[in-house]
Amino acid sequence: MEANAPELRLHDAWSHRLNFFAAALGVIAISAAICNGAGPTQDTTEPVWPTKEWQTSSPEEEGMDSKQLASAVDFGTTHRFESLLTVRHGKIVAEAGYAPYYHAGSADRVYSVTKSVISTLIAVAA
Repeated sequence: MEANAPELRLHDAWSHRLNFFAAALGVIAISAAICNGAGPTQDTTEPVWPTKEWQTSSPEEEGMDSKQLASAVDFGTTHRFESLLTVRHGKIVAEAGYAPYYHAGSADRVYSVTKSVISTLIAVAA
């Protein structure tokens, strides 16, 4: 049984699409590997983050001023913050929850802040 011309064109179109998709996927994978510096590494140091739990450190050990950090915590008290978390070099250096807006285990209302975080992460990746 012979295939008619419309069936052959449809088969050729799908074949070209699949070939294009495979080539594009290969280019993306190779580009990602090059951009990320993928390759065998011999890094034996333990990562700071991400790990199973956050590590903590003093502000001075991470190059921060405790007095300035304490003033930021006080600022949260007077401006109705729910919570404050400060991370430097992948380690928690300050964490505060403000009553009555926050209690352990409560979820923070972040509203549109995720847009800012995601755009920052995209810029860092680029």
